[in-house]
Amino acid sequence: MQTTGNLGLKKPEGTDIVDIADLNGNMDILDNAVNGKMDKVTGKQLSTNDYTTAEKTKLAGVATGANNYSHPNHTGDITSTGDGVTAISAGVIVNADVNAAAGIDASKIGTGVVSNAEFGYLDGVTGGIQGQLDSKVPLTDYVRQPGYAVDSGTANAKVITLSPAPTSYVDGMAVSFKNAVLSTGAATININGLGNKSIVKSNGSALSSGNLKAGSIYTIRYNATTGNFILQGEGGEYGTATAADVISGKTIGSDTGLVTGVIPLNPTTFSNKIATADKVVSSNSGDSKMHVYVRPFKEGNTTGTTTAYSGDVWMDVLADDLRPENFLAGKNMLGVAGAIPTITGTDTAATVAHYPNDDLAVYVNRGYRAGGIGGGEVKVPVDMLKGQYPQINADNLRAGVSAWGITGALQPAGMVTLSNVGPPSGPQANNNGTYELLRIPAAAKFAGLIGSLKYWARSGSSSRIIHLFFRDSAGVICNCKYTSAGNTDDSQSNVYTGFYLDKSKRTIVTNSGQVSSGSTMGSGALGGWDTMYNGNVGFGAGGALPANFNVNGDISLLVEISSSYGEGYDSARADGILVYW
Repeated sequence: MQTTGNLGLKKPEGTDIVDIADLNGNMDILDNAVNGKMDKVTGKQLSTNDYTTAEKTKLAGVATGANNYSHPNHTGDITSTGDGVTAISAGVIVNADVNAAAGIDASKIGTGVVSNAEFGYLDGVTGGIQGQLDSKVPLTDYVRQPGYAVDSGTANAKVITLSPAPTSYVDGMAVSFKNAVLSTGAATININGLGNKSIVKSNGSALSSGNLKAGSIYTIRYNATTGNFILQGEGGEYGTATAADVISGKTIGSDTGLVTGVIPLNPTTFSNKIATADKVVSSNSGDSKMHVYVRPFKEGNTTGTTTAYSGDVWMDVLADDLRPENFLAGKNMLGVAGAIPTITGTDTAATVAHYPNDDLAVYVNRGYRAGGIGGGEVKVPVDMLKGQYPQINADNLRAGVSAWGITGALQPAGMVTLSNVGPPSGPQANNNGTYELLRIPAAAKFAGLIGSLKYWARSGSSSRIIHLFFRDSAGVICNCKYTSAGNTDDSQSNVYTGFYLDKSKRTIVTNSGQVSSGSTMGSGALGGWDTMYNGNVGFGAGGALPANFNVNGDISLLVEISSSYGEGYDSARADGILVYW
């Protein structure tokens, strides 16, 4: 089976079986192909050129009814040429054309941004514009344009008349006038009969005599806030100097002009000067005090009048503190060499002392120190410190620690763990008796219980007693706590929060909940302990041990229990860690 080259129609060969379906398919292909073709019209023919997308876009942009236009040339009032240039001849448009009534539409002029109403502003322009402007009444604005007139008043009451006449004084109003008569003091001005207003200086002060010269022209401007005219260009402040304050032959400015001074120069030579230098320091004045002599010197003026000096004259100034011992060596002030030494490097302190609270006082050698390393730092030798603080010694420093050249020798002596140490335990046990809770060896200098001491006695017979106390090696007792059932201390919450022993101070202090909530170690009148019991001596102020209590031997902490119902009813316990050294 063969097919055509363009539409792919099937062509049976001699050996092919002709299928009606193939014929129908060929017909459908031909029908579709013919349907997309243009009919041939007699006398017309199609272009052999392709119709491109660009050409289609160009034709789409041509407005409906457009043609191939050529601009014609015109002559007359309005001329135009083929290039589109149009001109209107002079005199063609008359007043009526720009009158609002006639109304040239704004769309006909330029971009059309000018309205008919705006064209109406030209209504009535029938002649020369300059002539019409000349006929208008001038605008009166003395703020922008100062007025001018000649004064016809007196020395201190100026009067002028402006044309056109102002109707009132307004803020910023400016006037220039030729003054007729020299002013002799404060002055006023009256303009066109609007009332007198003061003329003041730029600082608000009234004019002084002679400020307004005859024949001179002055400009003033009105201040509506203060209600007066301010003289413009006024010279400002001149101070209070007068001729008597200025050297003869010199001048100074003033309200009335330049003033020539009248103070005479005094060329008198001071015959008693100490030397011929410009400045001299001497104690040879007869009063044993230091004096500075400098030029000029007001000498020989016995009349009491003011004089000025020039030439070989001197001034004597008392300067008794200008002495060598008052400033640094190597420095020179007005010829005097200083004597205070500058201390550099390391300077050993003269001596030391200490305040009642043990703060250190260092007494240094006299001199100046720049400060910093090498700038005169003060060295305090260790021996000076040892003399002030003898308690810093080897026995009081922990072994292996060195301070101030002292190596510590104090060794920890031991540590004992206490786990609820106390009388025998067990319900209804008969625990009457005296029991040792802990022992501090004689070699220890310090000891501390990190833990607690508890004690309690249940309610019942008032004969039941719990007695907590320290005892030395000779049996001397120092009472800590005494309680009985009658005291209702029937709770195990009665606690001493450990204690601290310092043999060198002969004190044992504690922190007791019996003293106050949140109290610190040693608080309370007796260092935290209770009062004495049954004639036994107790602690003194600050936890001090009795005088007859031996701190150099073993010290034990004991509890005495009597008339007990047994453990759980009456007892005491030591719990924690005992450290001694």
